[in-house]
Amino acid sequence: ELGEVRYIHSHRLGLGKFHTENDALWDLAPHDLSMILAITGTEPIEVRGEGAALLDNLSDFAHLHMRFPNGLRSHLFTSRLNPYRERRLTVVGTKAMAVFDDVEPWERKLAVYRHAVWQDSGQWAFTTNEPSYVAVAQGMPLTRELEH
Repeated sequence: ELGEVRYIHSHRLGLGKFHTENDALWDLAPHDLSMILAITGTEPIEVRGEGAALLDNLSDFAHLHMRFPNGLRSHLFTSRLNPYRERRLTVVGTKAMAVFDDVEPWERKLAVYRHAVWQDSGQWAFTTNEPSYVAVAQGMPLTRELEH
């Protein structure tokens, strides 16, 4: 439905949960990283990351950039020094874009935007559309996985 996936980015941000054994990347990124790897179906050929420790010796925020064999790019941003909670994964395809927002209520967690971008006489043009929402099974993902 999305067409060929070209770009994936995720934000997993919030304030607090300061662990003494894990930095923001290890604490927050595994969830989104596993989704990105499941969507791409392959491992990245290039990974770059950066973080910064602002409160102690563990990174409080981190960026992770990945490049995949088919040219797809991905960016993860994690932070535990953010004034609001954000848990969002965006997938940009050639036909549509999808956003999984884990902060939204169940009926609005997965939105599909059928936006279009094309070139017209050497200029880029685009249309935007209201999102349609896709039903998501309620419950904690790990709990549902263990029930299978």
